[in-house]
Amino acid sequence: MTKSFTGILLAQAVIDKKIALDDDIRKYLKGDYPNLVHQATPIRIRDLTNHTSRITRIFPNLRERATSSSCRLTT
Repeated sequence: MTKSFTGILLAQAVIDKKIALDDDIRKYLKGDYPNLVHQATPIRIRDLTNHTSRITRIFPNLRERATSSSCRLTT
């Protein structure tokens, strides 16, 4: 129910031009958050609604560990 309610509110905010899906999320946060960028591309509102952030699932230092069956990461 919460996701549906949030989706409806977000859709209404887009229609009212209070927010844009392609906005950088840092636009709505107080302070400086340089870590909310991945490969020179900011995380957008659209990414949050799709439950994505464009950040890879397996970080470079975890690639070796992800190949073993005991700690396989799923997407």
